[in-house]
Amino acid sequence: MAIRTGLSGTILLAVVACGHPQTPESTVPPAPRPPVPADPAPPPVKDEPPAPEPPAPPASEDPESPPDVTGAWSGTYFFADDGSRPRPPVYFSAELALEGGTLRGHMVEPNTFADSPLAELHAQIEGTVHEDGTLTFFKIYDGAAGISHTVTYEGHLDASRTRAEGRWNVRGKDGGAFTMSRASRRPGLAHGPRPGRLASRR
Repeated sequence: MAIRTGLSGTILLAVVACGHPQTPESTVPPAPRPPVPADPAPPPVKDEPPAPEPPAPPASEDPESPPDVTGAWSGTYFFADDGSRPRPPVYFSAELALEGGTLRGHMVEPNTFADSPLAELHAQIEGTVHEDGTLTFFKIYDGAAGISHTVTYEGHLDASRTRAEGRWNVRGKDGGAFTMSRASRRPGLAHGPRPGRLASRR
């Protein structure tokens, strides 16, 4: 409002309407949206390890020829349970030679059954080794101490051609199991227990 006085003493009132200027409504910008996370990258695909290959026979051997078992071997034969008193296993040493699939050799074991003061029994070995690793041989005692019968061994060599296992029998009657391991590829006394030191009498 303003008051002005004129010459005539008349008070002029001038009313000035005033008002508050309208201010535009304030606009608040929308809050920015959080970024949408990208899909996580899939984990790298790991290559599956290749399946192990079966052990191959020694490179010097022809896969179509009988495995060469020439060398010194040491082994053990066990007695089957026949209901009688258990008998301890017998350790032996063997010298083997393979000639065109024909197996020959010599075996020494402690005297565990002959009625003789001899500490050791000796036997000749004759047999066959096949391409698939099966082997059959005969242990023929040399007659010392009155022992001259024949024992048949039938078994199979493992993939490394350093171990064999199977069964033995006398005239077709099962006697028990046997195992034998290569001690050396060279001819010579097989490493392991000396049969003479293990002699025991039933």
